Amino acid sequence: MRSDLDLEDVHRLLDFVEGSLEELGSNNEDRVGTSETNGLAIAFLELYDGFLDYGSPEARELGVPPKLAKSLIKPGATLLRSDAIILGNRLRSLLRTLEGQLGTPIEPKEPTADSSSAPSDQADSTPTTIRGGPAVWALIPHSNTIKTKTAQLAQLLDDIIYAMRSSNLPEEDRALSDIERAQLIAVLETAISLLKAPMVERGLMLKCSDWLKRTVARVGQRKAEETLGSLADKGVEDLGDLIDQIPWDNVL
Repeated sequence: MRSDLDLEDVHRLLDFVEGSLEELGSNNEDRVGTSETNGLAIAFLELYDGFLDYGSPEARELGVPPKLAKSLIKPGATLLRSDAIILGNRLRSLLRTLEGQLGTPIEPKEPTADSSSAPSDQADSTPTTIRGGPAVWALIPHSNTIKTKTAQLAQLLDDIIYAMRSSNLPEEDRALSDIERAQLIAVLETAISLLKAPMVERGLMLKCSDWLKRTVARVGQRKAEETLGSLADKGVEDLGDLIDQIPWDNVL
């Protein structure tokens, strides 16, 4: 397991794991896909960098077969809902242990007495931001301009995923390795889901931007997949623009 995680990282990953477990709990299908397991995939990738070998200390630590864990990041893969729940519970247990080692858990801030009062006339135009632990969630502003930018950004991220999945280049000729592509796809798919929801989470948006910047740099270094590089570069620009237009300081 990575040793450079701080308490903020742990709380952010716990949010993703809890979200996936909630999705899995409300799903009655025998097998589930990425829409239910994205949060687990992100936690696994950040904790273990996507690598888990049979017989390794990390595999024993997680307590599930490496093949099962790796199925989380295999594009298009599905797994038994019961297995996903077991994996989610193991990830949550490990993160809770890390939380105890790193410091006192941060409890969500209780709403004030004024929070239940009637909204003001400007309520619809003021995005609300809430903090659960270190994670900061903000309502996407309701302006038509922001809605259009959000929809265009979601489509752009989907285009980046398609560009990676449709590439027929061998791995050695690609800008990103197979494991890096799987990591990026997991982050982008989660970002797309958030962009289609009423709220976005700042940490995920920043992580998505970092991955896109890394992709642009790798394309420049490898001189390969220039279309992917152009799309990623546009994604960095548009995502940064959206992040700048969301006021993150209005914390309840």
